[in-house]
Amino acid sequence: MRTLAAAVLATVALCGTAGCGSARDGVEPAQRMTSTHEPTFRAPITTTAPTTSSPIRTTTVSATCADGPWAFGFTPVEPALGNRYLSVQVRNCGPRAAAVPAQPTVTVRDDSGNVVAVQWDWRPPRAGLTVRPGHDRWLRLHWHTSGRCDRGGTSLEIAIGPAKERLEDCLQLGGLSEVTGQPTTADGTWGLAP
Repeated sequence: MRTLAAAVLATVALCGTAGCGSARDGVEPAQRMTSTHEPTFRAPITTTAPTTSSPIRTTTVSATCADGPWAFGFTPVEPALGNRYLSVQVRNCGPRAAAVPAQPTVTVRDDSGNVVAVQWDWRPPRAGLTVRPGHDRWLRLHWHTSGRCDRGGTSLEIAIGPAKERLEDCLQLGGLSEVTGQPTTADGTWGLAP
C-alpha cells in the first residue's frame, strides 16, 4: 500500500514540475486520429429470410381434457445459442391419481413421416411422478440444434400409454451427427412448471 501511495505522489510531483500536457499549460491535448479507410471485415447484409419447411409456433398450446386419461400441451420451441428447449404439459384427465412414466415414449419424424434417429437421455425427475386428477406435470426437453428447419424432425409425438399427441414445428432436431455418425442426443426431465 505504501509503494502505491509513493508512486501516486511521484506522479503528481512530476506533473507539477514537468507539466502533464493540459490546455491551461499551453500544451494542446493529443488529437484523435481519423482515417478515411473503410473497414473490410463487415459481413454482407442479406435481405432474404431463410426458408422453412414447417411453421414456427409462437404461442403455447394448453392441455385440454377431451377423452382419454392424459392431455398434452406444448410451449413454443425456445432457441438459445445453438440449443432448443420445449416444455410439454401433461395433465391427468382421469378420476384418480396416476403416475407418468420416468421415460415417456417420444418419436420424432421428418416431413415425409420417416422416424428420425434421436438418442434420449432421461434425467432423474425434479418432482414426483404421481399426478392428481386435473393437475399437471411438465416434461422439459432439450437438444442441440441441427441448424435449419428442413434438417431432421418437423414433428414430435409424445405418448403415455394409449394417450398421445403430436407437435408440428420447426424443431431442428434429429439426424446423425456429422462428427460421430451417431444419432443426435437430447435430454428430458419431469418438473412441476415449464
